[in-house]
Amino acid sequence: MNKTNLILVVSGILAILVISGCTQQQSPVQPTTAIQTPVPTAIEQPTVKLSSGNYIVDGKGITLYLFSNDVTGESKCTGGCLNIWHIFYTEKISVASGLSSSDFGTITRSDGTKQTTYKGWPLYYFSNDSNPGDIKGEGFNKIWFIARPDYTVFIANKNGSKYIVDAKGITLYNFTKDTPGVSNFK
Repeated sequence: MNKTNLILVVSGILAILVISGCTQQQSPVQPTTAIQTPVPTAIEQPTVKLSSGNYIVDGKGITLYLFSNDVTGESKCTGGCLNIWHIFYTEKISVASGLSSSDFGTITRSDGTKQTTYKGWPLYYFSNDSNPGDIKGEGFNKIWFIARPDYTVFIANKNGSKYIVDAKGITLYNFTKDTPGVSNFK
């Protein structure tokens, strides 16, 4: 066999191999099993929590207030009052440690809007509080107070008369014959 014939034979064999390789059926690619990594779930942030000063704030740290005229659990802040004292409402309350979700509720105001309550007292924002930790409304007109979990008595204001009530709005009385630390009621 001469050199030319040898080249033709080798080229023919290579061509057959290349063509047969291209026409050979490839085994299907098996899908690889993806490793499932759990998608991190968002940690539910409380809608109310305690500030470092031990008063109640919303989830963003904005202070919540009580209005002493709301002694009956009905919001008395209406009309222009709402331009300064904005309603706090959240449909689903979630609380941070130090608070009890059973202390929070919802009322329907006379205008039909809903408002979140704390121990029966409607909650509000003060329009001049713009940053977390602001408490510019504390003691405003001596009838607005920051909401605190440790309140057991409140100053109520009804028709201009101020008096002390418990957390449920029930009037508390004193006995004039009592002395400090001693009950003389018999």
